[in-house]
Amino acid sequence: MTKAVSGTEISRGYDDGMAYAFSFFTLQEPMLDGTGSPKGIFGWSGYHNTHFWIDQTNGIFGLFMTRTTPFTFEIQKQFRSAVYSELKKGR
Repeated sequence: MTKAVSGTEISRGYDDGMAYAFSFFTLQEPMLDGTGSPKGIFGWSGYHNTHFWIDQTNGIFGLFMTRTTPFTFEIQKQFRSAVYSELKKGR
């Protein structure tokens, strides 16, 4: 069983639709994220651009592993955007 962190336990210092805590994120505002991801996905990103997320709504997860710097959230956003674009095509 998983439980997403919510409410006052999460810092909301960003305007990208995500809520963050201890490098862990949950998507709170999908329109601000702009990738087509549903509300409630959660995951983590590491310094060398290792990224993963879990989407319980669609029963999928994504994993991207690399050892590059500098860190960027754009890799994760582009990956999620490509996945959710293909999911929409299949419906």
